[in-house]
Amino acid sequence: MEKYFTCMRDGDDKVRFQETDGEPVTIEGFEDFRFFLHHPPDRWAIRGDLWVVSEATTGVSVSGWTITPEQAKSMAKDDISKVGVDGLKERIEKQIENYGLAPVANTAE
Repeated sequence: MEKYFTCMRDGDDKVRFQETDGEPVTIEGFEDFRFFLHHPPDRWAIRGDLWVVSEATTGVSVSGWTITPEQAKSMAKDDISKVGVDGLKERIEKQIENYGLAPVANTAE
């Protein structure tokens, strides 16, 4: 497991970054982006071991929460394929503009 940060909204709707353990994920067609697989934060995990895929520079999830890592990866690919490479770049740029970069602990490419 490696260290990453997820983007969280607090109760007052302010954004903060929370450190989490994750593992790198490569999504076909989106190899120029950095994604990671991780468990949702404890305060949000309603039951059992759930999984989610997030984008590393923003910490924003690109999949819903799923029961298995494979489901999270598949959902991430399906969801980002709908917006394509350019759409994903746009979303990342807008997120960074609004909230800044995640303090990426793992800077290896």
